[in-house]
Amino acid sequence: MAKSSPQAIWGGVQFTVDTLAIDGIDRDTQFRLSQQDRLGDSTNWQFIGPGTQKFTIKGEANHLIGGSMFQTDEIISIASQGKPKNLVIGPKNVGKFLLQSLKDNFGNVVDDGRAITNKFTLTFVRQE
Repeated sequence: MAKSSPQAIWGGVQFTVDTLAIDGIDRDTQFRLSQQDRLGDSTNWQFIGPGTQKFTIKGEANHLIGGSMFQTDEIISIASQGKPKNLVIGPKNVGKFLLQSLKDNFGNVVDDGRAITNKFTLTFVRQE
């Protein structure tokens, strides 16, 4: 079986359809604005700089096709170092990001306590 190409990479962790398969990616880009109230006129807004940029990656690891129940533990270990890592989505390096949060949802638990699936949600925040 040929190894699949990564859908994304962060801190050396490769998200592939065989391991940590991505179901969706959300991007949230904010800008800093200053509000200036004016007497007898509408509010004026002034751009004062870039704000926060976040990527939320949702996916699933399936134990039956190569994923592991605790595959996200490697991500937690890397994030615990507190150092921003390059986030590559498809062919594009989108910048250096810290992991802000990780949520695991283990499903299809069998008799010995192993989960067949692990749905995960990762939120990364830009740090440059």
